[in-house]
Amino acid sequence: FSPDQVAPGETTLISLAGEDFVTLTIPVATGSNDLQVLLQRSLSEQLQPYQELQQVLLVIFALGVAVLLAGVMVISRNVTRPVLELVRGAQRIEQGNFEENVETRQKDELGRLAEAFNSMATGLAEKERVRDLLGKVVSREIADELMSKEIELGGEVAEVTLLFTDIRGFTSLSEDKTPQQLLTLLNEYFTALTGVIEENGGVVDKYIGDAVMALFGAPVPHTDSASRAVRAAMGMEKALASVNAEYEARGAQPIQIGVGINTDEVGVGNMGTQTRLNYTAIGDGVNLASRVEGLTK
Repeated sequence: FSPDQVAPGETTLISLAGEDFVTLTIPVATGSNDLQVLLQRSLSEQLQPYQELQQVLLVIFALGVAVLLAGVMVISRNVTRPVLELVRGAQRIEQGNFEENVETRQKDELGRLAEAFNSMATGLAEKERVRDLLGKVVSREIADELMSKEIELGGEVAEVTLLFTDIRGFTSLSEDKTPQQLLTLLNEYFTALTGVIEENGGVVDKYIGDAVMALFGAPVPHTDSASRAVRAAMGMEKALASVNAEYEARGAQPIQIGVGINTDEVGVGNMGTQTRLNYTAIGDGVNLASRVEGLTK
């Protein structure tokens, strides 16, 4: 190469035989002639440490990205899985399944949320058991009425149709039966008649021995309460025929009933005490319905 290609004291890149060299010339004064010291080093050798460092940095970067992705996946799974489990738990509760709890393996905010969710499910299950039990003690409509608002004594005046029915000659009917046989007979009888009353929108207020008191128009109001009560009375006569057919097939004595109906404005609401109450109807209209039933003998 020509010395003119290199400026004294400066580093220059020169290609020789297809390879790049880093070149440096240093002038040396020797009498009348100029002498230059030429220093050269292969560019690839010069850059090798940097290339190695670059490769190390690329490896470190790749490992960092891999670790970051793995961490994101772990965190995402730890967050997403509990959330999805909560969603599935909410769906189970929506379907009426309060028994299966959400798993609470974590101790963070999601874990506390899952514990609160399980406590809520337990409370809903308990409330549903109370509602179910209350619905067996009183009618479902009265149970919903009591559960939907704050329970307090008192009520309101409403137009209600009262229906009374009882078994004719129940005393003589029960004389030749054991208490267990009598309970079985009454339960079969009450089941048949109660089904007819509820099919027509009535509510069984109470069972009084062998008698049944039913309300039409309370706690759920109806504009055709009287018609519903009359249809229920006729339906009870048909249901009784089926019940008597079963009694006679077992060699038991068939039973007869009387039904009395009256529509009037009466007081309906919770009667009793703060610790023990009963949703019922009171008033002259109730007494008149009972007297009418007594006249059906």
